[in-house]
Amino acid sequence: MTLNQPLPRRWRFLAEWMFLLGALLLLGGFLGYLQVQEYRQGEILERERLASQAAVIEKNVVPQLLLANRVIEQILADLPSWQVENDGFKRANRQLQIINDAMIGIYPILVIQADGAVIASSNETLVGMNFAQRDYFKSAIRSPDPGIFQVSAPFKTALGSWVISLSRTIRRPDGKFGGIVIVSLVPEYFSILLDSVRYAPDMRTSIAHGDGKLFLTLPHNSETNGADLAKPGSFFMRHRESGLPANVFSGTTFVTGDERMMALRTIHLPTMDKALVVAASRELAVLFAPWRKNFLVQGILLGVIALFGSLALLLTQNRRRDQSRERRLAEHRISDLLEEQRLIFDNAHVGIVMLNHRQVVKCNRRQAEIFGYAGPQEIEGRSTEMFYCSNEQFTTVGEQLYPEMAEHGFAQVEAEMRRKDGTRIWIMMTGRPLDPTAPLDSSVWVYTDITARRLAETEQRIAATAFEAQEGMMITDPSGVILRVNSAFTEITGYTAVECIGQTPNFLHSGQHDAEFYRTMWECINRTGGWRGEVWDRRKSGEIYPKWLNIVAVKGGDGIVSHYIGTHFDLTERKKSEERINQLAFFDQLTGLPNRTLLHDRLKQTMTASARSGSYGALLFIDLDNFKTLNDTLGHDMGDLLLKQVAQRLTSCIREGDTVARLGGDEFVVVLTGLNSSELDAVANTEMVADKILAVLNHIYRLGDIAHASTASIGVTVFKGQQTTVDDLMKQADLAMYRSKESGRNASHFFDPQMESFAKERAALESDLRLAIEENQFVLHYQAQVNDGGQVTGAEVLVRWLHPVRKLVSPADFIPLAEETGLILPLGHWVLQSACLQLALWAKRPEMSHLNLAVNVSARQIRQDDFVNEVLSLLAETGADPQRLKLELTESLLVHNVEEIIEKMLALKNHGVGFSLDDFGTGYSSLSYLKRLPLSQLKIDQSFVRDVLIDPNDAAIARTVVALAQSLGLGVIAEGVETAEQRNFLADAGCHAYQGYFFSRPIPIDGFESFARGEPAANLKA
Repeated sequence: MTLNQPLPRRWRFLAEWMFLLGALLLLGGFLGYLQVQEYRQGEILERERLASQAAVIEKNVVPQLLLANRVIEQILADLPSWQVENDGFKRANRQLQIINDAMIGIYPILVIQADGAVIASSNETLVGMNFAQRDYFKSAIRSPDPGIFQVSAPFKTALGSWVISLSRTIRRPDGKFGGIVIVSLVPEYFSILLDSVRYAPDMRTSIAHGDGKLFLTLPHNSETNGADLAKPGSFFMRHRESGLPANVFSGTTFVTGDERMMALRTIHLPTMDKALVVAASRELAVLFAPWRKNFLVQGILLGVIALFGSLALLLTQNRRRDQSRERRLAEHRISDLLEEQRLIFDNAHVGIVMLNHRQVVKCNRRQAEIFGYAGPQEIEGRSTEMFYCSNEQFTTVGEQLYPEMAEHGFAQVEAEMRRKDGTRIWIMMTGRPLDPTAPLDSSVWVYTDITARRLAETEQRIAATAFEAQEGMMITDPSGVILRVNSAFTEITGYTAVECIGQTPNFLHSGQHDAEFYRTMWECINRTGGWRGEVWDRRKSGEIYPKWLNIVAVKGGDGIVSHYIGTHFDLTERKKSEERINQLAFFDQLTGLPNRTLLHDRLKQTMTASARSGSYGALLFIDLDNFKTLNDTLGHDMGDLLLKQVAQRLTSCIREGDTVARLGGDEFVVVLTGLNSSELDAVANTEMVADKILAVLNHIYRLGDIAHASTASIGVTVFKGQQTTVDDLMKQADLAMYRSKESGRNASHFFDPQMESFAKERAALESDLRLAIEENQFVLHYQAQVNDGGQVTGAEVLVRWLHPVRKLVSPADFIPLAEETGLILPLGHWVLQSACLQLALWAKRPEMSHLNLAVNVSARQIRQDDFVNEVLSLLAETGADPQRLKLELTESLLVHNVEEIIEKMLALKNHGVGFSLDDFGTGYSSLSYLKRLPLSQLKIDQSFVRDVLIDPNDAAIARTVVALAQSLGLGVIAEGVETAEQRNFLADAGCHAYQGYFFSRPIPIDGFESFARGEPAANLKA
């Protein structure tokens, strides 16, 4: 066979078949290389995508954790006010319930004291239970830092729910452990945010505790809840052992046993004791199924080509002479097939689309994957409008791109587009026309998913925008030198950026905080990495203003602080708003008086105080008579003027500490507190206030140019402690008010008929007392004062009332009434005058001239401006010896205006009048005043003498009084001596003057004179 001789047919067939096989192998190798490159690129992109989703989960979880921590901080801030209120924890339970209802995924909130008992909860059925054996409570005791909130490992509750608890310790004022506040989170608390980042059906998102216990997996899988991830070789252990905040791994998960790619990220806040780990993963089988399918399709395609090529060669060999045309056609088909394969698989990591008049003629699988379709068959033949977010966007992009393609032969744009499931992605579209003169007829487009890049750009813009947000921000170096401030900071402080940069924040200090405050602040920053709290600073104008300051330390990879970031929020307007809200919520806008809400709170406080002190309080319900007629005739403007004036008059009638409130319309309420521990006295005092209110409200009102007369009806109820409710007190006073209306208006009535009878009895007694003074129905009794030799040295003058009907009225009944009504002044004048007359008579009788008389002086008497002149005038008029007159003062009289009283005492002492301090040891006087008082005698109160033999405390007090008197050079006398043993004890203690039943009762003048002369008399001793 020569060189020019053709090869035999079988050798030619073999050569052609080998050539075809080599070409197919080369094509397969090339396509395989492209597929491997695309597989690797896809794996890298998916790792980045999962890592990005894990970062998004972290950014969503952190605010949720901080929100729960802020709830705990608010509870800790409110806890002191709950502890001091009588029903504070009832209010606490209601507030905790409101918080619990407002937040999805919150398990009942608990406030637990140091012994483990629940004292407040959003679920009141848990109050009183003891959780001292719970792990999170034991952990709180071991970690006492109140600035750290503790995150427990997930645990299963009695109801079968998995929860993870956040808690903070409560510190008592002495720094000891006082309990914890705990907020438990169920999986639903994080479910929504975890579900929102899932972009594929096979994707899983999860949260685990830093110790390795799985808390939540989406989609939900109850069998994996609580699984321990801390197994050798697990993704969790590989992540923790790496020491890096974020990792991506591929392999088999030991929890579910499937092959997955998983991104893990550690969340650890400076104020959180334990870290959380979040994860996002996808199945490798699903993730790389498209590439595996492409390999299969390519293999089948090459096999088909090899099969058809072999058949073609066989047919060609058998029919070579008459099939040259078919061979050329087969060659063209192979060439076309290779060209189509090149177009489809070229740049296979991006979507490729062939369009005709914006209709999809052909696309690759990557295009379907990008937009979430099952395959090209769902896209081909349809308009690209399916990719756009709206018809308007579809039209606008087309009007922009196709003229650009016609002019330049190329067009490119970035646009937000829509996947099949409705989610949004960012796409960069690059298009070229096959015929530049008719770009709509035929064009090829490349779609690149740039969502991850756009997210990163968005985050950068958000960070830049956040720095220029409404909150003032300052960045300093580690030494505290300011490097940068934003525009909000300059607006808040008034300083420009140039004035701030290079300085330290000290130039902002207002002087309101001492060095210890800032030392504590920086100690917290150095220990925890941050500090937040309210601070008072000074603006450039000199104005001092409140702000909320949050300082965060920024650390590098080596753990060394590189910067400090301070966020400043001006609280000025917020505090003004709080004041305005408080005014609107608790005060009547017309009169400025407390409204119904504040009234109820004040009334509860009054009832609580009454329960502690044992004193009575009173509620007066006031309704204006015929107020509707005024509104109907003169108009509501005049009615408002009247209500304002009524509010002012009512306020003028009460003491500081009492309350006047407006319920609405023409209804007012007055709350009186601390009246008296005696019910009769409390009723009398209340009646006096009611009478005063009626008198004040009866005065003529000036309503513009109109003089208007108005009266009121008052209902009164007296209460003590918390024996009834606020609503019942309001009803009682309201009913009593209607009794006043029924009786003819312009009157007051008590709710309790017995109280009303007490009031009437008191009024009758007052009327009789006035008449008694006019008719001189009083007599003086004298109780002897003796020395330790039994000699009478004088007497104390005691007044008695001989009522024509009531007979002998006790001083305990009429003396307080005389004090309250001011009748004590004429009565006291008469007693003092009678005593001076008696001293003048005794001065003329040698056997009686040595006697002294002690006269009690009330606070009202001595506070009169002319008291000194009154006493001196009586002494001059009667001729009594001032040296024989002794005025007895009580310690309670010295509570007010001590300097004025001392001045008056000195003036009288200069004329010879003596002073004895009565009831010594029972009042409130200061020993510093005692040494300044011009006293001649201290009187030991009978309350100490009574039990001096059986009560060591009373005995010690009696000895102390005697010693004090001796050290001050004063005389001392004991009252209430009823036995010889008491007299002997006092004598041994150094007291040598006595008064009491052991010697003589208070008796009329005749009997006393006989006793003083040593003559026997009846009824002298008890």
